[in-house]
Amino acid sequence: DVPRYAGVVPGRLQRVRYAWRKFRTRTPQPVQWRQWTPTPDGRVAKLSTPRLGRVLSVEQTQAIVANAKRQQVTLNSFLLWALSAAAAQQLTAADTPRAWGNTINLRGAVRADSVEENQSSIVTVVFEDADSPAQVHRIIRGLFDAGHHWGSWDFLTTICRFGPGLVRKQVQRYYGSNNSQMGTF
Repeated sequence: DVPRYAGVVPGRLQRVRYAWRKFRTRTPQPVQWRQWTPTPDGRVAKLSTPRLGRVLSVEQTQAIVANAKRQQVTLNSFLLWALSAAAAQQLTAADTPRAWGNTINLRGAVRADSVEENQSSIVTVVFEDADSPAQVHRIIRGLFDAGHHWGSWDFLTTICRFGPGLVRKQVQRYYGSNNSQMGTF
């Protein structure tokens, strides 16, 4: 069973306002990389040592959950903070603000022709090295409370109606040739 959106769905006029705000928003400057240089096709990293992931034990997972609860933040906010800190040590210049894409599930709140369709939206979360998990959590909550995920959803679903050319242009504008990406997109 797939989790469903638990928030309040704003009215149409409010969602138009959110989409207009998203249209006017510019993407933050890309992260300044310390040692990671992609090849022109963006697939192979030079000058860096790839780090392999690992599976956490039940005890390690419980300790992370307990740490997040102690700090009164969601597990999602805590993990984003920890991932950013780990990436910063390995990849970015000191004191570089980072922008992360944080998804939100909109299943049940948006129309979809099939369960396989994308029913998630994204907000851009920008924070500094010195920010605590609680500060990261407040930033994310503020974005959700302000409806940024609805702006992204409605903006992107609207431009999809104008064809793939406009979608490609928007994706290039957002991600740009210099913007940093980790993982498969």
